[in-house]
Amino acid sequence: MSRLLVLWLLLSTFLFSKEYALIVTIEHYARLSPLKGVHEDNIVYRKILQKWGVENIVSLEDANATAANILYHLERIAEKIEPGDSFYMFFSGHGSSLYDDLYGMRFQQAGLTEILRDSGAILPYDFDPDHIAKTVIIGKRDLYPILMKIDEKIKFALIVFDACYSESSIRGIDEGEQEDRTPNILTESEGYPYEHIIYIASSITKAQTGIFSHVLYQCSSQKFNLKQLKRCLNNKMDKGFQIPVVLGNE
Repeated sequence: MSRLLVLWLLLSTFLFSKEYALIVTIEHYARLSPLKGVHEDNIVYRKILQKWGVENIVSLEDANATAANILYHLERIAEKIEPGDSFYMFFSGHGSSLYDDLYGMRFQQAGLTEILRDSGAILPYDFDPDHIAKTVIIGKRDLYPILMKIDEKIKFALIVFDACYSESSIRGIDEGEQEDRTPNILTESEGYPYEHIIYIASSITKAQTGIFSHVLYQCSSQKFNLKQLKRCLNNKMDKGFQIPVVLGNE
């Protein structure tokens, strides 16, 4: 292959790379109690993406943020995305896990104990506690297969979940890591399967929606810098009830 062709391929990857973003914010649920400040989260997330120059944004709010719709748009992005592209996802809403006092027992009764043992879940607009297995989005079962497709293609991705128990919503973590309540980057972590995805969870236990998006906006900059972002999150949130977690292999 000639040097000119190699140079052209490199320039093409740089010049024609695209950025995709998916924002999911659920303030009013079909069957669950409403949350406060989530509509404003959507506005703040858009401002963050504008800071970073991201224009290709899909936004799902309330009734549009069903389980089928969320997974459909993720699958579409996974199909469209090409090597060199970037991906951003923000979720604000209810989250859950086996350790959730409200739904933990129901997960067990629905036969989800094993799949949720080292994973978490996010609750879409149409989440139904009476049909819990079919209406919950589980990190390991539902998100992991799609995100692996994205991770294999992209050069960079940032995923932010502002939800209760969101520390393990996109993958499983080892039991020993659950005790670490300090925001941190796990380098070459055996429990973290993605190479190019940086994941920020707003809380290791219960989250207070409407807070984290503003902190993230304050800590974000024109050019994404993970180390600076981590330091800023530490400074602004380590003394509060809501404890962020940053995971990645960068």
